Amino acid sequence: MYSYEDRIRAVELYIKLRKRVAATIRQSGYPTKNAQKLASRVRTMS
Repeated sequence: MYSYEDRIRAVELYIKLRKRVAATIRQSGYPTKNAQKLASRVRTMS
């Protein structure tokens, strides 16, 4: 699970990038939406 600080940082980035989801995902270090979903699944399985 993501910490409160991680979630706040993601929302701030989303707003900074004019609410563009794809740009936010790329800027966060995930190349695609599917890679982000996979990383979330792997994180929850650990």
